[in-house]
Amino acid sequence: DALALAAGREAARAAVITHRGDRLQGWKLSGFGPRDTHPKGVDMPLDDDGVIGQAVSAARTVTTRGGVAIGASFDPLPPDRVGLAVPIIVEGRVIGVVYADGVALEGHEVAVPSGWPEAIEVLARHAGRCIEAFAARGSKA
Repeated sequence: DALALAAGREAARAAVITHRGDRLQGWKLSGFGPRDTHPKGVDMPLDDDGVIGQAVSAARTVTTRGGVAIGASFDPLPPDRVGLAVPIIVEGRVIGVVYADGVALEGHEVAVPSGWPEAIEVLARHAGRCIEAFAARGSKA
């Protein structure tokens, strides 16, 4: 929840997506309007060819540059905006993805250029390290 809150403060829209078996499921959404209250409505197959699925399968950051979609559960981005999917990696495994973009709801403009892409990458990496540390501490107890 803290990760989603922090990502939502950095980018106009942010989503934390979890990797569960052969599915990708929404955990928290921010900036997507009414969909924010129903994050579990984001449900995609693991092999989804959008940036979220690609970030999981490649275990690396992927952008929507070149026309790549966000994922099956999301509407396409406007052509002048870029989305970013950053994997959350714990002990070498991708457990989720932080997705963010600069698409603001009506009446709100996002400054360009903006530092949100770098902030989202740092947040996702930090979250992975925090989960690793928590798991390590729990296994020693």
